[in-house]
Amino acid sequence: MNSLRKSLPVAFISLSLLGVGLIAGCAAAKPTTTNAPQASASTSTTTGCKTWTTGPADYTNNRWFGDGIAAIKNATTPAEATAAAHDWLAEVRKDPNLVVGAAQYFLKRTVDKATLSTGACATDAAVQLLTEIELTIGQAKSIVPDTAPATGYNSGVENGNVVGSSVAGISGDRKAIKITLSDGRVIWIMARCGNIVTIGHPPVPTGNTDQCPPGTTGTPPKCLEVKLPTQDAAPRGNAPVGGGTNVDPGPGAYVPPAEMSQPPATKPSAPAAPKVTTPPVGSTPDPVSAPPRQSAAPAPSAPAKGCAPAPGTTC
Repeated sequence: MNSLRKSLPVAFISLSLLGVGLIAGCAAAKPTTTNAPQASASTSTTTGCKTWTTGPADYTNNRWFGDGIAAIKNATTPAEATAAAHDWLAEVRKDPNLVVGAAQYFLKRTVDKATLSTGACATDAAVQLLTEIELTIGQAKSIVPDTAPATGYNSGVENGNVVGSSVAGISGDRKAIKITLSDGRVIWIMARCGNIVTIGHPPVPTGNTDQCPPGTTGTPPKCLEVKLPTQDAAPRGNAPVGGGTNVDPGPGAYVPPAEMSQPPATKPSAPAAPKVTTPPVGSTPDPVSAPPRQSAAPAPSAPAKGCAPAPGTTC
């Protein structure tokens, strides 16, 4: 079989494996057909490799692919989504780092990256692994255009390794394809970056994705810390200018509140009622009753008669 892989396209290898049932469980699985070309099919002799040339992808902004996957963005039907999944795998196979991550997501298997390439050429082990991933995608229950869940866990690439977010939450453009595998697991692949998204913690180590970590805002690598009002420096007396603990310029020594004298713990008694005394000698006490009301004022003895012009006027 190894000799066949070295001389024949992987499409033929995939069909041969399906025919003879070399992969466990294929005989019992429901036959599945796809309209997409097999991503691990092509070999290259022009580069000196009997398989294909390998090399790192563009991990800009911690993405699987810095420019994303156009086929996923443009997919509008299940057939186009299936073809887009194989286009994605055709790009993944070129990078052993991404192949390791894909194996963890699709096959639930940890692979030694060193076994996937010799120099710049993919090994027979890489051919076998890509064939298994391709068959897993080919036997999926469904592959359809979809939107990655906002509550999903994103993935990414950090320091050459596929990693997953430590917390759920995806924002921005979430256009994706949704792959429902034969065992019921669901995997989304986003168009903007080629990142895999899952519900639940990813099967890869934790790291930074193409979204800023929790507690920050912006777009990687420019992630700015978000400070809550309670975390602001000024209210804590640590402002860079004019801040700090207030200093009392008045006299006396500062006594901390805990050392200040405290009121007694016992409840004070009510004050005694005031004593009633007689007026002192020489004082005039208030009359017992009010004086009688005065009568109306008497009429004038010589009331004015005639005209009394206002100043500046005449009668």
